[in-house]
Amino acid sequence: MKRKILFLATFVLIIIVTLYGHIQLMKHMHTKDVEAYLEQKGYSASDILSIETDFSKAPAYNTRVIFKDEPTVTYYYLKNDAGVRQYSTPSSEDEKLQEDKGYHFKHREAYNN
Repeated sequence: MKRKILFLATFVLIIIVTLYGHIQLMKHMHTKDVEAYLEQKGYSASDILSIETDFSKAPAYNTRVIFKDEPTVTYYYLKNDAGVRQYSTPSSEDEKLQEDKGYHFKHREAYNN
């Protein structure tokens, strides 16, 4: 009986470690893909304040980018079969408030949902 419990506990631990490793690898790969995409768009590493990828429900992996010249704005990117694209920018409420003050988001890309 103890042997079965030990086997089951080991099996569960291996699955958990494997899933965690897979998620970390995918987050790293998505971050690198977004960095390469931004490079293709003409940005350099010195233009970016932070870039972080999270695992979530939908999309499964999303990358948040904050640019140095806009430190209070977060842009969201995803990678799918069509490649990397910006899928979200500041909320419409933030946009309305900012545009009322004459502010235009510097890194917003035109995209189709």
